[in-house]
Amino acid sequence: MAPNYARLALTAQRLIEGAGASVTVVRQSRALVDADAPHRGYTPSEATYSVIAVEKDYKESSIDGESIKVGDKKLVIAALSVSQAVGSFTPKRADTIRISSKDWQVVVVTEKKPGDTVISYELQVRSG
Repeated sequence: MAPNYARLALTAQRLIEGAGASVTVVRQSRALVDADAPHRGYTPSEATYSVIAVEKDYKESSIDGESIKVGDKKLVIAALSVSQAVGSFTPKRADTIRISSKDWQVVVVTEKKPGDTVISYELQVRSG
């Protein structure tokens, strides 16, 4: 019998939302000031997405001072929460995560997926 990854994704969402807290994903972008006159430049814009994440500290043995630094955190977000967010999105390295009014820069995004189904996203974030 083949594994039911859709059911696993639902379980992950339920567990993460039960144990997690609300965070805001902030994505910076820019748009043309005037599409008919691109020489006028761009204006910055910001999109925000609210999701539930579980926040974890890295084990001391995982901190190497280069790829994982003291103070870095790991966030786990259910893939279904991301796809159900208003304006559905996929977390990216350039995103900022706002946790209790403090901004954290996404350093690494890892998809946790058996086969073709994304179950969750694991984000390494750094205060900055």
